Amino acid sequence: MPTILDDGPPNTATLFTARLSPTVDCMETNPFRAQRARAARKPEVSTAGRFTTWVSELVAGQVWYYRLPLLLVLAWFLKNYLTRWQYTSLFHGMNLGFHEAGHAAFMWTGHQTWTIAGGTIFELTIPLIAGLYLLVKQRDPFGTSFCLFWFGTALVSSGIYAADALDQVLPLVSPFGPVDAGSHDWTSMLMRFGTLSRAAEIGGAMQMAGKVVMACSILLGSWILWVMAQASSSGGGVAFWNPGEDSRLQAFARGEEVSRRGDEWTRMRMTEEERLREFLDD
Repeated sequence: MPTILDDGPPNTATLFTARLSPTVDCMETNPFRAQRARAARKPEVSTAGRFTTWVSELVAGQVWYYRLPLLLVLAWFLKNYLTRWQYTSLFHGMNLGFHEAGHAAFMWTGHQTWTIAGGTIFELTIPLIAGLYLLVKQRDPFGTSFCLFWFGTALVSSGIYAADALDQVLPLVSPFGPVDAGSHDWTSMLMRFGTLSRAAEIGGAMQMAGKVVMACSILLGSWILWVMAQASSSGGGVAFWNPGEDSRLQAFARGEEVSRRGDEWTRMRMTEEERLREFLDD
């Protein structure tokens, strides 16, 4: 479709081409208004943009600097996990408590394998359930990032336990009776699946995955605090720069200009009777 740039009326060929063009709306025959409609159409928003808007709506009204000390403590924990072997943080007690609670919960199934695996299942799933609850019910994405870090510590603890399945040098704790060689959860589970010889490899992979999850949770928490700071600096609203916003505004302005020229040209071609009818209709 030819672009109309001059201030004068378009010729007959231009109008005919505009009416036959498939880009013009179905019932629109005025090329000026059709171009304005195309310019005013909103472009599609990317997935990252929708996610940012969603998170910014969740954190609206929340204060970021109250949560910053907790993020720094988690970063310090991560540094120790990366530099010290078998480091135990404050999360170790929680992980151990839920681990033993998992044995008690699955004991009622009457299945020995599920009873043994129930400790690790509880230890890994409770942080994820807590994070999902904070996100859906409490609308607290930063709390979800905290639970993601907690999940990473559970992976590291489970990995250390799994790597010890063959050597069994770690001290075992059990509230359900005396501890012997058969009390090691991962020894029993890996023997059932014939992978006891790969205990060190499996445990090392779990520990590495846990440290990666903890690092990702620190990055996510930092980004969420930045979103909070941006929202609070804009007076509770969200003011993110969109690279396509300027082009959309310019396109809309061009469409308005073309429409104004088209309306003026149409009004000049109107007869006195049409002008009187339009005045009465208004």
